[in-house]
Amino acid sequence: MRTLLAASSVALIAAATLSSCAAADLAQSDVEANIVSQLGVKSASCPNDLKSEEGATMTCSTTTADGEQQDVELTVTSVDGSTVEFDIAPVASSG
Repeated sequence: MRTLLAASSVALIAAATLSSCAAADLAQSDVEANIVSQLGVKSASCPNDLKSEEGATMTCSTTTADGEQQDVELTVTSVDGSTVEFDIAPVASSG
């Protein structure tokens, strides 16, 4: 049986490492932990940090508790100070 992941919206507070008004990019490990928490999957793997720019996208891979793998696409929907919000949507599998 194939498990489909539901779309989710997530807000992360970007840790500002420099004193600037722009939000720092979201650390890869923080994004992965947030995906696991929001989607209830066993693990998530992302290729790098998520750019804190509205419209930025990144594809990550998730693994469910029963071993099913599903790619998800993250899309930054808003950046407000140090708060970065992004949507998580399953990537349609081909075939």
